[in-house]
Amino acid sequence: VMDISLLEGNNSKLKVSGGISPVTGRLMVEGPIVSGKSSFIAGGRATYSDWILGMLKDEKLKNSRAGFYDFQGMVTTEINPKNSISLSGYLSNDMFSYYRENAFNYGNLAATLRWKHTFSRVFSADFQAIISNYDYQLDYNSDSTAFSSNSYSLDQKIARADFLYLPS
Repeated sequence: VMDISLLEGNNSKLKVSGGISPVTGRLMVEGPIVSGKSSFIAGGRATYSDWILGMLKDEKLKNSRAGFYDFQGMVTTEINPKNSISLSGYLSNDMFSYYRENAFNYGNLAATLRWKHTFSRVFSADFQAIISNYDYQLDYNSDSTAFSSNSYSLDQKIARADFLYLPS
């Protein structure tokens, strides 16, 4: 079991961070919407590696393509000391094409609407509405007369309620 927690944005000051390399770049921005009450965080990464493939001597590799990108974000607000809501999202896509012979492309899309409520010092709840999608496509083109393509998509819609009781 894997539990992945998202970062919430800084609700007191604006922050920007990022980086760049010969093949990828990343950027993250976070800050307050209403100081001390609500915040946002948004980030993304992408590759621009095709220029390296274009420098190779092998003609098939030179005419191939590879890349990815992903974006994620969250908006959070505290309604009052016992209630908070958030909306988060994630989008990604990866692709590779070898000359004109083979290609694959796959992607993910997810979003979560979350409401956290504290009933008392010892009892709280976390309600979530979640949607997600994963899809891929594989293409094979061995010559000018033979082509095949396979694709698949998986969609999920989830409603979830978690309760936490911590007796003293």
